[in-house]
Amino acid sequence: MGAEESHMSLQPVSHDFGYLAVVFKIPDQIRVIHGSEAEYSIIGHAISDTWKEGIQSTKRKCAGSVLCFKLKGLPFETGCLSMNIREVACRILRCLNNIGCQYIASTNLTQGREWFTFIFVRTNTHQRKIGELAYVAMSSTDKLHFWNLQPNTRDEISQALHSEYHPGFYHKEITDGGKSYEAMLKGSPWGSTTSCHGQARGFLIKIIFIMMKRYSFLCAMNLKRTEDTFVFFPKSIISNTVSAEIFIISLRKTSKLQVFQAPECLIPIIHKVLVDSFGTRSHNIEKKIDHRFGKVEFKYKSHAAKDQLSQCTMTKFIVCKLLEVLKSHGWSIVTGFDMSRGLANKSELLFQKSNPHPDCKVFCLTPVCHSKLWAINAPPRIIEACRKVISRHLSLITETQYEYPATCVGFELGDQPWSDSGDSAHFTHSMICHLLDKFSHKGFKIKLTADVIPECIEYDEGSSTPHDPNAWWFMHEPQMGMPGVSEWKSEEVPLSQSSFEKPSEPLTPTAPAQSYEAPPPSYETVLRENEQKPY
Repeated sequence: MGAEESHMSLQPVSHDFGYLAVVFKIPDQIRVIHGSEAEYSIIGHAISDTWKEGIQSTKRKCAGSVLCFKLKGLPFETGCLSMNIREVACRILRCLNNIGCQYIASTNLTQGREWFTFIFVRTNTHQRKIGELAYVAMSSTDKLHFWNLQPNTRDEISQALHSEYHPGFYHKEITDGGKSYEAMLKGSPWGSTTSCHGQARGFLIKIIFIMMKRYSFLCAMNLKRTEDTFVFFPKSIISNTVSAEIFIISLRKTSKLQVFQAPECLIPIIHKVLVDSFGTRSHNIEKKIDHRFGKVEFKYKSHAAKDQLSQCTMTKFIVCKLLEVLKSHGWSIVTGFDMSRGLANKSELLFQKSNPHPDCKVFCLTPVCHSKLWAINAPPRIIEACRKVISRHLSLITETQYEYPATCVGFELGDQPWSDSGDSAHFTHSMICHLLDKFSHKGFKIKLTADVIPECIEYDEGSSTPHDPNAWWFMHEPQMGMPGVSEWKSEEVPLSQSSFEKPSEPLTPTAPAQSYEAPPPSYETVLRENEQKPY
C-alpha cells in the first residue's frame, strides 16, 4: 500500500506486540507506526470517508515500518478544514476501537509540537463497539465548538451557558447538516490574561458534567497546537444521576496551584501534599480563597531562578503526589488539558469522584531538553526497564541519578529524539510504545499526559526551547495482579553512569537507585546544596 521509501528500519516487533501509534503531523500528514496491513487499510478508509479534500498520496518510511498519508489541502489551518480534521481523528478513534484497538493515551512527543500522537493497544478481550463520537472543542480565545451532540445534550449545555457564563454568548450554526454549532463567548475566556479565564473553568466543569450523563469521556486532543478538544463516546445506558463531583487543579506559572470547585474536605489534603513536598520550606505556602469562582489558590515561593532542573523536577513530583493522595481519597484523574497556549500556563488537571485506593504509587517519565529522558519517583524495576528499552531502540549515552526534591534518574539519549524533523521522532515513538508495554507488564498503567513546564527553560547546555514534550504519569495498582508495594520497595538495581559510545572505557558507578523506602531529601536541603555549587 503506497510507495516505498528506504530508511533505517525500526526495531522489529514480535507477532504479539500490541502497541501502535497514529500521529497527526502538521502541516498535512497522518502517520501510523507499528500498524498492521489491516489497520493501515482501516485508517485509510476512515480518512477517505471523512476528509473532504481527499488523500494526495501514501508513502512508506523507515523501511516500511511507518506508513504516511499525505492529505490534500491544509487540515490544520483555521476554519472548516480544522473542524474536518477533528472529525477525521474521531473516525479513526472509533474505527480502531471497533476492531479491538483500545485507545490508551494522547500526547505530544516533540518540542515543536508538530506531531500529535494517539497510542493504542490491541486487546484480546471483547471490546464493545461504539457509535459515532462527539466532541466539545475550545477554539481561538472565545469559541466553543460542539460536534455531533444529541439534541437534549445540546439544549442542556445552552441553558448552562446562559446560567453559568455571565458575560454572555451567542450561537453560530455551521452548515454541515446540523451536526455542528459554535458558541461565541464574550470576554475571551481562553485568553490567559482576562478576568473570564477563571470563570471559564466553572462552566467547563458544568459542560463536562452534562456530557457525562449521555456520554463517556474518551480523551483530550490538540491537533493544532492551540486549545484542547474533549472527545466522548455515547453510553449504552443514559443516566441523569451522574455524580457532579468534578473539579480542576490548575498549575499556574512556577509558583501557584489553583483548585476550582473542589469539595472543602479536599483543600487541607491538597495543602498537605504541598507541605510534605516542600518540607521545611512549606511555611512559605499561602492560601487564598475566591468565593466567586469556587477557587482556592496556594501560592508558594518560586524555585531558585538559576536552578531550573529543580524547578522542572519539583513540579512533576508534586503532580505524582497529588495523583497518589487524591486516589487514596477516592478521586481519579480524568485528563490533562490546555485552555491556553500562553507560555505562563500549564495543563489543567481534571479529577472525578471514584473508588479510593490507598496503596497506589505514581512515577513520572518526562522528556527534557533536546536529548534527555527522566524518570521521577520511579522504583528500581522501572529504571531497569527504561535502561533496557532505551539501549535497544536508541543510543543510551549516559545515565545519572539526581537528588532534587525527588529521586530522578536521567538518561542521556543519542541524537535529538524530541525533534520534529527526520526519522528521530519515529524511533522515539517506537521506543515509547515498547516502554508502555514493559510498564504494563510490571503493573503500571498510563494515567496522565500533560504539559506542566511550558515556559521557555534554559538548560545547562545554554540553549532554550519553547516547550518540552508532554510528561507521562504512570500508576501502580496492586490489584492488577502484580506484587504489592512492600514487595518491591526494597528491590535494588544499581545504576551505572556509562558511555555507550566508548564501551572500552571503564564504567564509573554512581549511587544505587533509591527505593520508596528511602525518603527523598527535603527541598530545603537540595536547594541549599545547589546554591553552594559553582555555576
